[in-house]
Amino acid sequence: MNRTSSPAGFAVRVLLPLASLIILFLVGEIVARTLGGVQYGGWGDPASIRLVSSQFQLNSQGLRDYEIPIEKPAGETRVLCLGDSFTWGQMVALDETYAKCLERDLRASMPGRAVTVINSGRLGWNTADEFEWFVRQGVQYEPDIVVVGFCLNDAEGDHYTLARLLPESVEQRFAWSYFYFFLKYRVHLLKVKLGLTPGYTEYILSLYAPDSFAWKKSKRALRMIADTARERGARVLVAVFPIVSEWETYPFTPVHEEVMAFCESRGIPAIDVLGSFRTSPLRWEKLRVGPADRHPSAAGHRIIADGILEAIEPMLVSGAKP
Repeated sequence: MNRTSSPAGFAVRVLLPLASLIILFLVGEIVARTLGGVQYGGWGDPASIRLVSSQFQLNSQGLRDYEIPIEKPAGETRVLCLGDSFTWGQMVALDETYAKCLERDLRASMPGRAVTVINSGRLGWNTADEFEWFVRQGVQYEPDIVVVGFCLNDAEGDHYTLARLLPESVEQRFAWSYFYFFLKYRVHLLKVKLGLTPGYTEYILSLYAPDSFAWKKSKRALRMIADTARERGARVLVAVFPIVSEWETYPFTPVHEEVMAFCESRGIPAIDVLGSFRTSPLRWEKLRVGPADRHPSAAGHRIIADGILEAIEPMLVSGAKP
């Protein structure tokens, strides 16, 4: 009998390559987790959202924050931060998020005054999602100030996702793997380079085209958040965040200007922290959480908190209604 056609020979031909692939994958997983880099599945990827979510603890209300009673105690000042993963604090410790930095700053600047800043950011949310949660649950916290953390992808409908390398049912089983998403991300970059799929810059700019339905929907949600807050006696502040990248070639300045112009036209107080990021003594690489992750680092959250503090502190001191 030919040895290669025997059951043992067949097992060698099939199992040896399979074992080699498994070993290669495991080595890649160890390297990816050790060196970091892509620690999530990419932009808007459902599996990546599960991966990142599993790394952080939520309170009983589903917020990435400490336990906060829904009923506001007498005399307490509350600031509610709406937003997406930038507000949530992707790959940043809870106490390093801008919401918690802001809370410490306000307590220090107003000693003897009870202040709570609530982080209600959620991974993958857009402005419409934030409005829906705000009217359903957020208003129950009776905030005195509502801060809308506006990331430039908040005007999207469908997320910018990385193309699957495997069928969806199979890919779901790899939600735990950094190495799989590292491969997925690299394949995506190759497709962008070859012109086979639009890059992230092109995608973001397209959201703000004159005929963009997504931007129209986002503007409507911003108006409704502001109107709802004002009806309940709360002040509103929109804080526009940059997508942290190399500042000399930063392509999104016109988008910042578009969002700020809209807020001004509607009488919605707004700040743009892009200038503070650009003038930071830290290099831009230090202001985001990783080489392939453009979310702000702890240092970036500190910059955001400083900008918001400067804007809302006079509101709290004056105590005037909106």
